Parts: sequence; structure tokens; C-alpha cells
Amino acid sequence: MFWWPEDFTFVCATEIAGFNKNFGELSDRETHLIGALTDSEFVHAACRAHHDDPGDLKFQMLADTLKSLAEALGI
Repeated sequence: MFWWPEDFTFVCATEIAGFNKNFGELSDRETHLIGALTDSEFVHAACRAHHDDPGDLKFQMLADTLKSLAEALGI
């Protein structure tokens, strides 16, 4: 699981594209990849539509809108 601060930041597209590019290598290592942040699924969808890099994601995205998981993990 990897987290980023929020959608529509320069880091967002860079990190997502990097993990997406290396998805095959991670899968070969029997790793299940999940991208997470506290923005809603609607913001995720808008960000993916706005940026070219995130494009066709090969991993799941998690919307922790209540911030409960982030808080439990100390993020």
C-alpha cells in the first residue's frame, strides 16, 4: 500500500505512474498493490481523467474518506 497527500498535486501523477509502470514486477513478487489517500473516489476519478500519466491503472485505489485507516496507521 502506498499513500500520497492528495490528488491534483504534481507528486500524485508521478507516484501513481511509477507504481503503475512497475506493477508487473511487483506482481511477479506476489505483491498486491493498493494506492490510497483520503480524497473521495470522485476526486480520484477526476484526477485520472485530468492527468495523462495515471491513465489505465493496473492496481486498486482506496478512498479513505473518513481518514480512519490513515489515522490507525499513523499517516
